[in-house]
Amino acid sequence: MAFPRLAFRNISALFTTVQQTQERCSSTIALLDATEDATYLTIANERLKFTVQKSTGVVDYLSLDKQGLLGSPLSETPTPGGSTGNGKSGVGPYLDCYCVPSGFHTPGARGAKYKLITGADSTGAKYGGAVMSEAFPTNGQVMEQYWFLKEGETGIHTFSRLMYPKNNTGPTRKVLQEFRTLFRPNSPLWTHLSTNEKLSSHLPKESSLKDGKVIQDAAYDIGGVKNEPYVTEMGPYFTKYTFADVWQDHVVHGMYGDGSGTPDGTTFGAWMIMNTRDTYYGGPLHSDLTVDGIVYNYMVSNHHGATVPNITAGFDRTFGPSVYYFNHGSKNSSLAELRADALKLANPTWNTEFYNAIAKHVSNYIPPATRATFRAKVTLPSQAKNAIAILSVSGVDVQDNAIDHKAFQYWESIKSDGAVEIPMVVPGTYRLTIYADSVFGEFFQDNIEIKPVSNQSPPVAVTWKEQSSGTEVWRLGTPDHSSGEFKHGAALDTNHTSKPEEYRIVWLAYEFIKEFPGGVRYRVGKSSPQQDWNYIHWSEFNGVGGENVSDWHIYWNHSKNNTVGSKATLTVQLAGVKTASGNVHVIEDASKQWPDLPFTVLVNGKEVEVWKIPYWESSSCAIRSGIICYNTAHKFVFDTALLKNGENEIVLRIPSKGKSVETANLPGQFYVQYDALRLEVGN
Repeated sequence: MAFPRLAFRNISALFTTVQQTQERCSSTIALLDATEDATYLTIANERLKFTVQKSTGVVDYLSLDKQGLLGSPLSETPTPGGSTGNGKSGVGPYLDCYCVPSGFHTPGARGAKYKLITGADSTGAKYGGAVMSEAFPTNGQVMEQYWFLKEGETGIHTFSRLMYPKNNTGPTRKVLQEFRTLFRPNSPLWTHLSTNEKLSSHLPKESSLKDGKVIQDAAYDIGGVKNEPYVTEMGPYFTKYTFADVWQDHVVHGMYGDGSGTPDGTTFGAWMIMNTRDTYYGGPLHSDLTVDGIVYNYMVSNHHGATVPNITAGFDRTFGPSVYYFNHGSKNSSLAELRADALKLANPTWNTEFYNAIAKHVSNYIPPATRATFRAKVTLPSQAKNAIAILSVSGVDVQDNAIDHKAFQYWESIKSDGAVEIPMVVPGTYRLTIYADSVFGEFFQDNIEIKPVSNQSPPVAVTWKEQSSGTEVWRLGTPDHSSGEFKHGAALDTNHTSKPEEYRIVWLAYEFIKEFPGGVRYRVGKSSPQQDWNYIHWSEFNGVGGENVSDWHIYWNHSKNNTVGSKATLTVQLAGVKTASGNVHVIEDASKQWPDLPFTVLVNGKEVEVWKIPYWESSSCAIRSGIICYNTAHKFVFDTALLKNGENEIVLRIPSKGKSVETANLPGQFYVQYDALRLEVGN
């Protein structure tokens, strides 16, 4: 199947001619050219051409319909982003990682080996591929990047591999902290950023960032810059974290060129399509960077506190496939139209003939022909909304599936009748996890066996009953793994034309002390989650601490006549938490206070329990513009004798002014972000 061609009205004459020529060509005419010389590997079809430079390991030339997409390779990047390793911009897609003993590395320049691949799939469609493979000199770990192009298509299929030899004892990093591919242009062609179907904006001007003030890691205050469209659309702050997204529903992000940077005024798009997500980690709650002037494919990172795999002897992982897709529209083609064109390819069952054909060239890749479809029928709790079924490593929370570096993961929405179908699953044994909005807790069942397609497993039937500890007295928030329903969460900023969700803006935009001068004092039945419960519970705010910041109060009227049983249970579900370990997930300094964050609950002045939230569940969520990060939960159980007739009070306490030193330019205070809370009474 070829990439779908754009069918917009008023398409340019040049582009129409290209389409007509393409349609006249028969399969017997070679539409794919792959060559190699001492300097470059070059792969081109009738519309798209790219070169891999052997001295650097990057794509340094890329064109669509003869329009260059990268710009100059010798200038500094116009927007913040990750290291290129060689100081150049105007390159990509290329592989970059934080995975060698010294930290960041761009493989390809240290004696890398290159290979040119040609072939055809079962339909007769030709393809060409380039492979870069570098063995790091101090420890022998291998980093490989694969680029494939098929005739009739305008996208580059990519795979990325990291391998650490089984018998190697050389130095390495403890964890695979970042592993990513980057499309990093340096061209006036690109004018807009697009995270998802809801969020897009102008790319800030290079001059605006130079004139702006750095306020934290990769975050700029450009509100005082005149004639900056980004400020009108998004507000005064620009940071790469504003455009991060959660993987659950995310499949496409990229950049758009509105025609102001092309000779004929025609438009262009550059998109990362996550048409498969089974080799990523962390499940559907994982979130990461998408675009900021660089189009990212973050296969591994701990930006929002995600669990990352250890690099140990025998580590061998190939990520992919993903597609960098490029499209060309008319003068009138909008960002939404080009994005919709890319979205057509965001399907794991797309292009199976091609992927079956190239599987023999890609280390560790399991071809579609050997995969199977998982089917289940789920009986859900009556209040369940937006239910999702997840397959991941058996015996492990889906958020921690990186504990098995060879893990695969899959998810799909459950239909209203309880049916769910997940295609393209690698045969094996999995845990089935089910989430749903409005339901506390989750369902999971281990040892779900997915058999090969030749011996297809029958549908799995499961019944999920919501956790219960008695009669519900009250709940605060909606259990949906997010702090979005609270003040400055997912509410839209209607003061700016792009209407971003408020949480995406840098946390400094919201004055907690002014908005809650007496602290958070929530009255069940009277207060509003959207106005009276902040999306972040701080230990201090911008240097100001004290009980009005770190102690949060919940009040409700209670009648002991309605209390059944001797036990009360307060369930606290968190959408994110930051301890002294930040994103690092190791205790680097044994003397550091609070690597495990003490979270204390008091009922009517009586301390009932201190929950020590472990350091490995920590994340830099809120300060990196997130409302869904590493989720965790705890049940506080206490005697109903602590309750009284009339007004009752629960205090939620974290250490006042608690903070630690951040390795990045970020604030060090602790915080938690609530998903939902519930009080129950019963035996």
